[in-house]
Amino acid sequence: MNQETWDYILKIDQKAWNAGIDLDVAVNPPNLTNEKLLPFWQELDRLLDAGAKPTPEQIRQMVQKTLGDDFYDWEGVIP
Repeated sequence: MNQETWDYILKIDQKAWNAGIDLDVAVNPPNLTNEKLLPFWQELDRLLDAGAKPTPEQIRQMVQKTLGDDFYDWEGVIP
């Protein structure tokens, strides 16, 4: 992952935290740094900018939508 992508992910993670959203509740953050999840971060950024506060379940659904069939092999999901 390049530095620009990493910095973007950290920025959105901080934006979520500032909005009261603890991504640790929904997902395992190290797995959220996978570049396949960049569309997830972009969607989360858009939602936060619109004032939305997605729940942990909504965040899991966003990750599932982004990963598709790979979601079930993804270790970051809390059952």
